[in-house]
Amino acid sequence: MPDLPVLREQILKFIAACRQPVLKEEDAEPLAIATDRFELSVQTDSLLFDAWDERRTVSRRIVALRSADARGMVLVVRKFGGRESVLTLSETELRGVTAVL
Repeated sequence: MPDLPVLREQILKFIAACRQPVLKEEDAEPLAIATDRFELSVQTDSLLFDAWDERRTVSRRIVALRSADARGMVLVVRKFGGRESVLTLSETELRGVTAVL
């Protein structure tokens, strides 16, 4: 079990260091992360990550950090229904993704 408050701080620091952070999941359109449009809260056994824009909301339980470097973070998440997947946080400019806020 990861130290959830420490993991939360790692994620917040990464997002703060990005010019335009973006969230990406398999088979889904990237979602730009704005400072006033995401929440990251410590739960009993996971971090609850919510991000939204005008069109959609992504809500995932982060259960572990798979990898991290200056360009991105790969997080293991549990989707509703219990299925595990990965969520990637990255800098938009480094990935060549155009995100609209």
